[in-house]
Amino acid sequence: MPLSWNEIRNNALAFAREWADETSEDAEAKSFWDGFFEVFGIRRRRVASFEKPVHKGGGKGGFIDLLWKGVLLVEHKSRGKDLDRAAKQAFDCFPGLKERDLPRYVLVSDLARIRLYDLDEGTQTDFPLAQLSRHVRLLGFIAGYQSRKSAAAPSLFFDISQPATNYLVIPEVSSERREFIPIGCVGPGTICSNTNCLIPEATPFMFGILTSSMHMAWTWAVCGRLKSDYRYSGSIVYNNLPWPSPAEKQYKAVERAAQEILAARALYPSSTLADLYDPLTMPPERLKAHKTLDRAVDAAYGKVSFASEAERVAFLFRLYQRLAG
Repeated sequence: MPLSWNEIRNNALAFAREWADETSEDAEAKSFWDGFFEVFGIRRRRVASFEKPVHKGGGKGGFIDLLWKGVLLVEHKSRGKDLDRAAKQAFDCFPGLKERDLPRYVLVSDLARIRLYDLDEGTQTDFPLAQLSRHVRLLGFIAGYQSRKSAAAPSLFFDISQPATNYLVIPEVSSERREFIPIGCVGPGTICSNTNCLIPEATPFMFGILTSSMHMAWTWAVCGRLKSDYRYSGSIVYNNLPWPSPAEKQYKAVERAAQEILAARALYPSSTLADLYDPLTMPPERLKAHKTLDRAVDAAYGKVSFASEAERVAFLFRLYQRLAG
């Protein structure tokens, strides 16, 4: 579920203050961009990678400072460096990218200044980091908002949060009888109502974690209630969930198990998610796939098994305390 614009602006103000005096290109670059994505409620490592190898024009090799495939390319410099030169270095990487990975946006920064190119709109916007909070709508695509020129479409609502890509949808209210909240994987042609939380640009790994018993244990412990039913919240449940840091093998295992969940659902095309996740009528294939997923997710968290749900919840809160410092 995207953060509200007020939340994003408040985060931007705090981020600009925190980084006001940083000067080095290398010393804190990764921390800077991790924090930059968090301004918009997104964990950078879920969507973008540092130091992407690429063949530049003229046959030269190099690295992209940060790449979110198909969305954003970042070139990062030390304070006071030439942003025109940085932009040239960024665009020199384009010949080495696959067509599907070419970004819409290019962002260059020297820690004190930010320049954003929107290649679809053909625009360039420059502003100091101190004014980030005034320009967050230009960067709303990071949070899942679509950019739209309001003057060109005056009959449309200004804020349109419908993703332009596939997304996960989580019902805000779900029966306490369910062992798992039914999470949907839908395309941009399906309109998400205001009674759901949505997660744009979600990966199979993310779907696996959110469809697991680990996520359900966290939800049970921290979510609100409507009567006694689960009341899911992006700001309380999702944003505070302590995510694992798995090895590549464990990451792939969760992805495979998540695909098995979708395959088990596909065996019953005439059944709704409500049918498939009814504890009295759930198909055995789905139950088996969830058990496989739980083993993979537990391993990603560094655990083999839990003696009880209380032990699982206690483990998650210890992890949360460690991550929160």
